[in-house]
Amino acid sequence: FANGDPGRLVALKTKSLQLIVDASLFEPGMWKPSDFFEQVAEIPVVDEGKLQQLLSTPLGTLFNEIAKSPDVLVSCIIKMLDRAVDMDVGKYVETSSSGPLILYASRLAVRVEGFFKYALKKCTTPGEPRPRGLEFLETWKVEKAMNDLRRTLDHRVIPMLEYWIDPVRCKNVDASNLVHAHLIYLFKNYTYEEFDYRSISVLLTSQVYLSINHRFSNKAYDDLADSSDPSKPPPSIQIAQSEIFDIIQGKRYHILRYMKNNPEDADAAMEAVVRVATATGTRTERTDGKELKRRRWKSIGHPTCYGRFVPDTEDEKLRDGSYRKPKPGESFEEWMLRVTTKEVGSEVNVQISEFTLQNHKMMLLDPSIMRHKDFQHTRKTVLAGASDVACAEVVHTTNRYHWRLVGQRYDVMSWAPDKRNYHDVKGALNHDYSRKFPNKLRPGETWIAEVLVEKLPLILPGVTLYMSPNDHSNAPFAHLMGWIENPTQGDIPFTHTLKEVVVSYNPPVVTVFNVKEYGRRHLRTLEYTSNMSLCLHEVSGEPYPDRVGGVLAMSGGIPMTTVAPEPSLLITRALNSEMGTQTLIPSRFMAGLLPACLVDRYIFWQSENDDIIGYEIPKDGGDEDAADVIGADTVSSTRLKIVLSKHAGVDNSGFCNTAADAVVRRIAVVDLDEESENADENRPILTLLNVVAAPAGSLLKQIGMLLSRLDNLSQVLVWSESEVSDANQSCAIDLIELPRVNLSFRAKRVEKIDGTSEHRLYSNDNDGLYIATSAKAREFVGQLLGSIDHFIVLQNEDNDLFVLVPGCALPRRLHVDGSHLSVQVLLDRRNKEWIDNMGEIRCYLYPVHSSKSFLITPSLASSMYLMVMYFITGAYQEVYKMVESCVSEDLTSEEAQIFNQLEFLGNDNHPDAHACRLKLSAVTVGLGNSSAMKCPWSVFEEMREYVKKYDFVSSACRLTTEEEMLLLQMSIPPGVGHRLPAELVNRNAYVSAVTNIGTLPVGKTLSVKVGIDKPPVIDNFDSGADTSILDNPKNCMISSKLFGAAYSRPEEEQVAFGGLRALEFINSAIDHGVEVTSARYGFPLMYDLLVGTVAFKLHPNDRTHNWGRMLVRLVPSSDFKRKSAEMSSLRILSENPTVAQHPHIPKFQIDSAVSKFKGMFQGKDAVSRVLSELHT
Repeated sequence: FANGDPGRLVALKTKSLQLIVDASLFEPGMWKPSDFFEQVAEIPVVDEGKLQQLLSTPLGTLFNEIAKSPDVLVSCIIKMLDRAVDMDVGKYVETSSSGPLILYASRLAVRVEGFFKYALKKCTTPGEPRPRGLEFLETWKVEKAMNDLRRTLDHRVIPMLEYWIDPVRCKNVDASNLVHAHLIYLFKNYTYEEFDYRSISVLLTSQVYLSINHRFSNKAYDDLADSSDPSKPPPSIQIAQSEIFDIIQGKRYHILRYMKNNPEDADAAMEAVVRVATATGTRTERTDGKELKRRRWKSIGHPTCYGRFVPDTEDEKLRDGSYRKPKPGESFEEWMLRVTTKEVGSEVNVQISEFTLQNHKMMLLDPSIMRHKDFQHTRKTVLAGASDVACAEVVHTTNRYHWRLVGQRYDVMSWAPDKRNYHDVKGALNHDYSRKFPNKLRPGETWIAEVLVEKLPLILPGVTLYMSPNDHSNAPFAHLMGWIENPTQGDIPFTHTLKEVVVSYNPPVVTVFNVKEYGRRHLRTLEYTSNMSLCLHEVSGEPYPDRVGGVLAMSGGIPMTTVAPEPSLLITRALNSEMGTQTLIPSRFMAGLLPACLVDRYIFWQSENDDIIGYEIPKDGGDEDAADVIGADTVSSTRLKIVLSKHAGVDNSGFCNTAADAVVRRIAVVDLDEESENADENRPILTLLNVVAAPAGSLLKQIGMLLSRLDNLSQVLVWSESEVSDANQSCAIDLIELPRVNLSFRAKRVEKIDGTSEHRLYSNDNDGLYIATSAKAREFVGQLLGSIDHFIVLQNEDNDLFVLVPGCALPRRLHVDGSHLSVQVLLDRRNKEWIDNMGEIRCYLYPVHSSKSFLITPSLASSMYLMVMYFITGAYQEVYKMVESCVSEDLTSEEAQIFNQLEFLGNDNHPDAHACRLKLSAVTVGLGNSSAMKCPWSVFEEMREYVKKYDFVSSACRLTTEEEMLLLQMSIPPGVGHRLPAELVNRNAYVSAVTNIGTLPVGKTLSVKVGIDKPPVIDNFDSGADTSILDNPKNCMISSKLFGAAYSRPEEEQVAFGGLRALEFINSAIDHGVEVTSARYGFPLMYDLLVGTVAFKLHPNDRTHNWGRMLVRLVPSSDFKRKSAEMSSLRILSENPTVAQHPHIPKFQIDSAVSKFKGMFQGKDAVSRVLSELHT
């Protein structure tokens, strides 16, 4: 390693090779006894045993090298150190091999130095003989070699390591811990005589830094990792923790002795500890360059406090230790309390390596806080993703822990759960909300009832809502509040959750919030919206269709969720005196108050005056979409300023019941520095306009509804450059941004030829195009697109029309009335996978042909998207026309995901839908089976349905004879040896005849032979009455009644409350088959359903008897054709609900394990008993 290829040295970063080097250097080898005097008589030595004896040593191989050639050994170590240091990259980098290599070479040098010192000590002690094996050791050589090694460590290694951990350059706490541990290790062999200022200052600063920032473990483990992958560096500090403790313990006395004898060096060392521990500087200087006057540090003058150093700025009674003397009449408890709570500004305890600041000991922040979701942004941005951070406890009360992050100007407060039952606390529900809904509505407020009355029992069952006495007749929305009962939570007396319901007028939307305690403040969290498109936030969870106020839309969330007391984490900061103290507002509490695109883009801090500032989240280098959120008007950073205008009145309830309006401004700044605001004068200040709260019929509302065709309102930003001072002030619309679809529009005033002027919204992404506002243009394009309505119309100065359709919305079909004839398009606009495949251009622009009869599709993706939309809306003739223009051998990810949507339309059984699918199969057959456009449906099944429904296929969608012949050849029936059904055979014969008819001579005819399939025999369930239970009850299906003995009644929680579990149960019954003799889905289950013993429900209004009646009709014909007492009783009960629900109808009684078998052999089993009782 020292004299060979320098590249070979890099391999020493792995543990396996380090162990080999350590073994060859430090393992003692064979021991040579004192009576061994054999000499080498011949060369080579052939006898292996004799060779090993000749190579043995009295003290080990390393001591043998020290005695014989210390200079050679040390020169090799120094070469390795020099080459390793030459690879330094200026810091410890986990992915670089230089860092682990340098640290290992340093440890190796220190270990070798220890052997040198031990050998030298044993050979220079006066009056003691030299150990055997070191009789001929030349002390001057050993001293010179040892000094050379130490010189390399002192002059090259230590300065380099201290450079690595300069707080200006190194923000990684784990890397700093690693380097500090090695700095301690470098002074392992120091004696008191060798101590100087640098040695004690390094030892003190490093051990205090480790005690604060390193989480020592009580487990014994290997600190080195064996990995050849430089991206997985050795964990921890790479030195055994016990060895670090041993060094600190062994040097403590010498450090205290040196500090006592050298007070000036001690003062400088203590100031160095303060700088390093508080991250305000390095061991030698402050990072800000200030020269502070050095304080005098002395140990507290009390025998029990030796080693606890405090500066001369502390109280005199603290420094001389007199504060520890008991006062007259003071009890031990009082003395202990006074002594342990004595205020200390700064203290360094050398005995236990502890630093105390403002009477609080430095420690690592609790791991649970580091992992807390509300701490992650601070951890990522302020702490550079550190795994640990040092803090000092500020105060500890019954319900709150308060920590201050060292050197960061951030405070963290952990609040215990608030266990008060808010439902019983006066003021928790705003006292202004005294009007009970819907009893006291004014005539003009009936719109609230029209939206909410029918929906309220479904979304908030059992909740009584209250509203303020203000008149909402002309208001764009109404705000209501009420309590929903919580599920039982054991001993926690938290019985109810406060709900806030916001009802919007036109269009009707219902939004539900939970009021949640957070740091003893009460904030709202969005839980449900009835219309995802018109809500300011996209509620998490899978959206689902729902109807409110007659409007069908995609809803999101669960309205009846409740909250339980839980801990909360409050983060505050004081960056400078001008900004004051700011409190972090987690984004979940801003959801529904601001558009989601702003909530996701900014981090919000609330000032002491309650105004909120949103700081732009720094863009990740690898995040290609990071710039998409702000839009075309923003080039550098921006900042949101939210000024609150509180309503009149004072809220003394303590439950945050004060109402306020907000003015939201976006200010352009030239950088991301949060401590200052360097405004960009070249860009205007923009004020956000609230589309959701705009009055119905207003221009802002109309534009918002138009833009909601392109994206949800949570992704629509409408800005004004007007100077706005009040939330209700009228202002102009100047800029519109739709960040998710990468669109923006700028308002311009245009002078027309006739001298008039008009305001237009010009697209920033499509030159010369602006939004067409005429109803005629919209109506004309609507005729071309049919039921497709998520588009806007653009036009240019020549009045040419263009259709802009957003492509980042995943389309889905919803059958409105349960049939397959009435459909509505539902758009999933937040499907991340779909959006990511779109690329930068996320809209399709279709020019309208000059003939005004069709749209021009400029790309394959735009053609395929339009075809899929036509298919979803049932415009099959348009689909048929476009099929041939939607074929390609290779598909991009954008085109592939559009084509794959056809798979979800395979259940469309319209005759024209079969024709369209077959047309696509015919035009793509030449691409091969491995093509990206391989159709996901069965040509055989589609052709069969097409032939059956041929009379109903429209003329525009009928296949040509050539296409039918090709598709009939592709129609392969499933299974081996199966032949085509008669309808396809007949169709093949007919089409072949039509194809050949042109070759017939004039006057000749062609006959086609057709076949007819024999119709299947269908057994009629209602063919006749079965009165066996009345006439002959002993005529049973199975005499042994094994199925009755094996029956286990379903648990109520599994089937009685609907939902997924109940649906899975009924699906399982249908899949496994319902038979009278089935133990699980047989006579006992059907009987229990009919008489109501098993309360199965999918919907709250379900009748259990109906489910039993359905299962009875699913039994196989072999069961209902045979007359039996079991089948007879099921038939009678299913057709006579009043009999089944009679209070005296016998119930099916399940026997115990022993009784089951006894009853089967005695004819008294559960089935026999219930049949006997029914007959009686």
